[in-house]
Amino acid sequence: MKQLLYILSLAALLFGATAHSGSLPEHYPQNGFPVSGNLDRVDLASREIVISDMLFYLDEGVTLHSLSSESDSLGRLLPGTKIGAKFTMQGGKRIATELWLLPGSYDRRGR
Repeated sequence: MKQLLYILSLAALLFGATAHSGSLPEHYPQNGFPVSGNLDRVDLASREIVISDMLFYLDEGVTLHSLSSESDSLGRLLPGTKIGAKFTMQGGKRIATELWLLPGSYDRRGR
């Protein structure tokens, strides 16, 4: 009986991990992100982030989405994190208006 519970628990864990790695929450864009990559640098004091060697300035009303929340703290932005971004151009500068934390398994080609 213990062995059966162990096997069922293991199967549920593996199924959950597989299901999560292949899909994103409904509050994430269905067609991907204008920009996605690794977060190289974060400077919240100057409202700057660098995603895959591209500098972005954070809009005053920027929203950070996480896998578990439609609106999360900018304090969750850490170098090395995979991230998606939506931005506008103002005066030749990229202004990030929305950000999405992405799972480490995210691949922009296959969502």
